Amino acid sequence: GRRRPMCFCLDGVSYLVSAGCIWMIEGSYKAVEAEEGGEEEVDGCAKVPHGPLEQDGTTQQLLQPRQQLETKGEENKPITNTSLNCCHQFNGMTIQGINYLRSKPWGPFVLLKFCAALIYGAADVLNVSYSERGLDDGDDAMTTEESSSQRLGILFAFVGIGCFIGPIVADPFTDMDRSESLERMCWISFLSMAVGCYGLSQVESFGWVCVMTSVRSAGSSIVWIDSSLLLQKFASNNMLGRVMAVDYALATLSEAFSAMAGGMLQDDVGMSAEDVSLIMAVVGLVTLVVWGVYFTFVRVRD
Repeated sequence: GRRRPMCFCLDGVSYLVSAGCIWMIEGSYKAVEAEEGGEEEVDGCAKVPHGPLEQDGTTQQLLQPRQQLETKGEENKPITNTSLNCCHQFNGMTIQGINYLRSKPWGPFVLLKFCAALIYGAADVLNVSYSERGLDDGDDAMTTEESSSQRLGILFAFVGIGCFIGPIVADPFTDMDRSESLERMCWISFLSMAVGCYGLSQVESFGWVCVMTSVRSAGSSIVWIDSSLLLQKFASNNMLGRVMAVDYALATLSEAFSAMAGGMLQDDVGMSAEDVSLIMAVVGLVTLVVWGVYFTFVRVRD
């Protein structure tokens, strides 16, 4: 009979386990900088006045269009243009978030993940090519496919190992009270990614490919975590959501571009996986220099 694709089953189970762990998190969280009992206005929208936390730890604070608040209780005056108000509110908040980042010396921190994704974005595409390296051409198609699938699984396992070990190794050298320590780790992470990509362009054995894959993924994991910490440290509570949204959007866009470019360089230009890895290493070196200059000459106060 036809065998089930167990990799997809395991992937689905991992999402269920992750959701269960998140569901088990308990506690009440509140990030409000305005005084309780007051009312503030953001881009034409007002927050409903609220008092202290309820017994269950919740609050009744809501963000509603000013027009809706003014028309409450007026039976003969219907609320209209709700969609237009929400669209205007969304555009206003987005512009406000971008202007907020432009006005801060730490605003370029939202580009840390963007630059990192330019390097590691093509990794998944290249892993497929690396999984086929060194296979015996004399084997039948079924055996070759099974061996390639096993190697691809091993490569992804080493990606996970690097992502797990990297932040653990970096943690003793970082301190939330000292932003320069987080900046230093971000800079080192670009060095790790550049070294890993260069190693992938030079090694031949599959074992060394796995090792260099872990070196590269360790760097990507470190910069992902520490760049998030930097943004959480400096962004105000009422702007943090918009800041992180810009951060993740840029990272996703960059990763998609890198993956597309990696595939096109192999299919359309005829480059090998090693050649593309070398280009990724050059990109890593460029970002290393750029961020090194920024961290040296731009000092952000804690």
